[in-house]
Amino acid sequence: MKKDNICKFVTAYKNENFKTINFIYETDVNTISNKITLTNDVLILTVSGTGEFNFDDQKISISVGQLVFGFEGETFCVTNNVDVEYLYISFSGNRTEELFKRFNINKFNRVFKNQQGLIPFWTDSLTRAEKDNIDLLAEGVLLYSLSKLKKYNTVKEDVAYQLIGYVDKNFDDVDLSLQKLADTLSYNAKYLSVVFKKKTGVGFVEYLKNIRLKHAVFLIEQGVNSVKNIAYLCGFKDSMYFSKVFKQDLGVSPKEYIDKQFGC
Repeated sequence: MKKDNICKFVTAYKNENFKTINFIYETDVNTISNKITLTNDVLILTVSGTGEFNFDDQKISISVGQLVFGFEGETFCVTNNVDVEYLYISFSGNRTEELFKRFNINKFNRVFKNQQGLIPFWTDSLTRAEKDNIDLLAEGVLLYSLSKLKKYNTVKEDVAYQLIGYVDKNFDDVDLSLQKLADTLSYNAKYLSVVFKKKTGVGFVEYLKNIRLKHAVFLIEQGVNSVKNIAYLCGFKDSMYFSKVFKQDLGVSPKEYIDKQFGC
């Protein structure tokens, strides 16, 4: 039997280092399916159903009992929804950064499966929540759930973060390639390709192209108006190829985008 949607907001209090905003049992199909931009960090606990959580361009298959983190500023919705219900707590504050680092939580390591034992605890806590105790209950549930997570430090995970970190810092290297990464990190290129795609959800070439294009847009919006210079600064050897992939992804050429920005 489908439960009614339950939404409870936490009364504001003075501790700005860490605070919960609301505690919700989400069952409304329309709300779940509509794309929104997250205004705070959230921790989601799946109660039932199947489908996909969508965070920006990242898709995560839904399974009962998984904890999933969403981050402020990301777009979020559920697609292919079949009877999906989930609980979530939204939160903010300076302490969140420390907690994310402690448990190695980030957009590439946001899913923690097999936490079904938390469902009765979350639902019971939400049922008992009232104006005078919801801040304590919501924060307690959130911190207890975090305490159940173990930092994931397998060799494969470490390699994935080395890869992502290297690409994010060196995307403007025109000679950057998977083989160069393999040589730098002393791993087989095919192995790195598998690890990278499993962690990010896209292939190395696609990830590198996307991060370069995002930087290209940033440069244009900051006033750089030479297509050749933008291509070089983003790691593209060939400005013609840069223009081609830019138009494929954004629907307009770099020159057209520049003209639009500068009102030409």
